[in-house]
Amino acid sequence: MRSRPSTTPTTTPTGRNQSHTIPEREHESWRASGNAPPPRRLVPNPIEMCNLVPSGGTIRLNGVSYVLSNTCNFDSVLQVLYCLLNTHPTAKAYIQKLSQSNVQKAATVLTIYKHLTNGNYDAAKVVTVLNLLDLTTDKFNDGNMYGSEERFLNKIAHFIGIVQSSSCTNANCPLEKSDTVYPMKDMILQTPNDAVNIFNSGVTGDCQGCSSKNVNTAYKWTSSGAPPFFVFPITNTRDVSEKEISFSQEFMRVSFNLFAYTVHLNDHFQAVIIWGKKKYLYNGSTEPVLSPHKQFNQDHRVSTVWYTKQ
Repeated sequence: MRSRPSTTPTTTPTGRNQSHTIPEREHESWRASGNAPPPRRLVPNPIEMCNLVPSGGTIRLNGVSYVLSNTCNFDSVLQVLYCLLNTHPTAKAYIQKLSQSNVQKAATVLTIYKHLTNGNYDAAKVVTVLNLLDLTTDKFNDGNMYGSEERFLNKIAHFIGIVQSSSCTNANCPLEKSDTVYPMKDMILQTPNDAVNIFNSGVTGDCQGCSSKNVNTAYKWTSSGAPPFFVFPITNTRDVSEKEISFSQEFMRVSFNLFAYTVHLNDHFQAVIIWGKKKYLYNGSTEPVLSPHKQFNQDHRVSTVWYTKQ
């Protein structure tokens, strides 16, 4: 027969007795009487557990090594996209569905996601520059990847399409009345507020199909409904502050929460990623880290805005 653990009382410095046995009943306490409670276990949230995209790097192709520089412009959006897929199962399932439908670059994004998840950063960078951005070795010779944020969004633009409907006052206008457009590459948005007004209220202006000066253009989601995330770029006509971005916003009658935005500051692209009430800054430096973020104290320009559906 197994003997029970000893329950011989011992005396604490305070003179009280305590038992070293494992509690046998639900109401018994794990904490010895008179002692402080054990420290609370700190569990990182999903954003804090995401792998981080290293900046720059050296890739080797056909026996030749190429050193990449100024990759922060696409590292920042790649980091946001990776964190999005890693923390929102609906977003990942959405990209998988697009891949099954052979939507441009969806399968490539999933390959990059797999490499980053497994810590294969060099492989992820190779697939990004060759198969996602479609850069050639001629571009590698100078190693300068500057300007690739716009190229990145253009390549994944078909992930999110919306219906644009135009109503011209000229009955004989040849303008296409309804068409699918892709906000990540087809639309010019100067501020986050512009995006809200245009997507929700439409625009009125000159017709592109005839000489009419009055055409109304409205937007709505496709028949598939709103995707689990919504992304749009902000043009650089002026410095747009992070303070101009709403945390919660309705687009075309669907509610979204702010997930991330990328920022150009001091000739360097960075990303701010949000989880709950916390903001994290991905600095895209040689040693990428996620650091707590409150607000930028210098002039900066928001370049892309990322929302997730509520």
